[in-house]
Amino acid sequence: MDTTRNRCVNLSIKKLDRLTTSHYNKYLKPLGIRITQFSVLSFIHEKQMAASTDIEELLNLDQTTVSRAIKNLKCNDLVSTNDKNSNKITYYKLSAKGEKIYRKAFSLWVEAQQALTDKIGMDTKEDILKVADKTIRNLAE
Repeated sequence: MDTTRNRCVNLSIKKLDRLTTSHYNKYLKPLGIRITQFSVLSFIHEKQMAASTDIEELLNLDQTTVSRAIKNLKCNDLVSTNDKNSNKITYYKLSAKGEKIYRKAFSLWVEAQQALTDKIGMDTKEDILKVADKTIRNLAE
C-alpha cells in the first residue's frame, strides 16, 4: 500500500533519526550521556570554549535543546562557565571531568559509528552522508 505516510520524506527522516539516535544512545549510556550531549561536548572540546548561540548555529540545534543539554552537562560537572565577555554572553568550557568523559565518549562513539556502518554497509553510510549534505545545503538556501 502506497499511502502518504509511507511516502512522506519528513516521516522517513524522523524514523531514521529516532533509530540512529537510539543506536548511539545505547553506546553512550554507560557514561550517562546521550548523543546530543556528546555532540555539545564534542563541539566545546573542539572550540575549547563556546557560547550557546555558537552551539545552536553550528550544530543546528534549537535553543531549548542546547539549554537542556548544557544544564545536564553542568549538573554532572562536565562543563563550566567562563564569563569573559562584558556583553553578558556565557561561554562554556569542558571541566577536567568533562575532558575525561569526552575522551571515553569519543571511543564509544567510534564503536557506535563502526557498528552502524557494519549493519548498513559502507556504501549505504556514504550515500546517507552525501544525501544529507546535499539536502541540508539545498534547504539552507
